[in-house]
Amino acid sequence: MYIVAMGWIYVILMMAVTEKNFISGMLTFVLYGVLPLTVMALAFGRRRVPPSDEAADREVDQHDRADAERDQ
Repeated sequence: MYIVAMGWIYVILMMAVTEKNFISGMLTFVLYGVLPLTVMALAFGRRRVPPSDEAADREVDQHDRADAERDQ
């Protein structure tokens, strides 16, 4: 996904450079480049494992280590 975002920023940067004045170039860059990428990053960039799964894994790992130490 990062390569697509970098390509998009490059294309929008080239569009902004070709604008007639600085203000329209900045608006092009922000409205077509930064704003959509921020929305996409917030929507798809946060994937987490639910905390209940992590707690269950830690509990299983603790019991496994304790059993192996007693056997030896």
